[in-house]
Amino acid sequence: MENNINKNSFTFVDLFSGIGGFRIPLEQLGGICIASCEIEKNARKIYYSNFGEYPDKDIREKNTENNIPKNIDILCAGFPCQPFSIVGKRKGLKDSRSDLLTDLFRIIKNQQPKSFILENVPGLITHNNGNTINYLLEYLQKYCGYYIIDPMVLNSKNFGVPQNRKRVFIVGFKNKPIKFTSPKKQPLNIVIKDILESKPIDSHFYLSQKYIDFLKFHKEKQKLIGNGFGYTILSLNGIANTLTKSPSCLDRNLIRENDSIRQLTPRECARLQGFPDSFKINVPKTVAYKLLGNSVCVPVIKFLAIEILKCLNYGKNNKYKTS
Repeated sequence: MENNINKNSFTFVDLFSGIGGFRIPLEQLGGICIASCEIEKNARKIYYSNFGEYPDKDIREKNTENNIPKNIDILCAGFPCQPFSIVGKRKGLKDSRSDLLTDLFRIIKNQQPKSFILENVPGLITHNNGNTINYLLEYLQKYCGYYIIDPMVLNSKNFGVPQNRKRVFIVGFKNKPIKFTSPKKQPLNIVIKDILESKPIDSHFYLSQKYIDFLKFHKEKQKLIGNGFGYTILSLNGIANTLTKSPSCLDRNLIRENDSIRQLTPRECARLQGFPDSFKINVPKTVAYKLLGNSVCVPVIKFLAIEILKCLNYGKNNKYKTS
């Protein structure tokens, strides 16, 4: 991996910041976070514990926009995915949470960052037969004034972490066409057993036989009605299923230790998302699972940001040629 994009600082803002999945890799590359925004109280708590500052609470508040200077280098936003997720009702732009897109696009239009990274679930591309994504891209192009790279679906397993996790990324540059190269796939040198904690695991992570029997019953019931949902015992030499914010999806990432079956710990889930072990997770485990499942994958963002920084001519005296 290229590590030379850290000789000069660049600026970024972290909207819908969650627990900091965008911030970690961008700071690793030399970036300076100018502003952040996150409304979920537990995510704000973790963010403060790791970065020493609380994000602004609400993207809808004028104060949030006022804290973002014009022409910062990269705007990051993992905007709400529930309206487009296959595990939700997929109301799309009719979902009230999609109103936040209006605020996000207003900020992009008014503050004119040199580039942006927007992240969401792959269902965004297929939603409403592609009409939703086309509307969003057209708005960003015509009304916000950006050259938009074709949306990319990137899988975390192709960027060094053993998790099968696809997410769509929309990258835009201000004003003019840019020759952008999608990040190259990286070798996967670790598997599930490599992300497991070495210390003894607390008993509450292990499943009772009664609960295992329930999972088996539920899986068979789902199979009969044509659904593929159900518990999965992972191969220790394989990779994990997608981590999600839904507690029920934890059953898709179980492991067998000796004669027992257990869930992954929050630290193990953090490793599957590429967070360093120094990252503080100071919330109850049920909350941690939700927030980690809702986060972006750190290495994916890092490789993507490297390609964006190349397009911004970053690295020589901090000069940019896109503005």
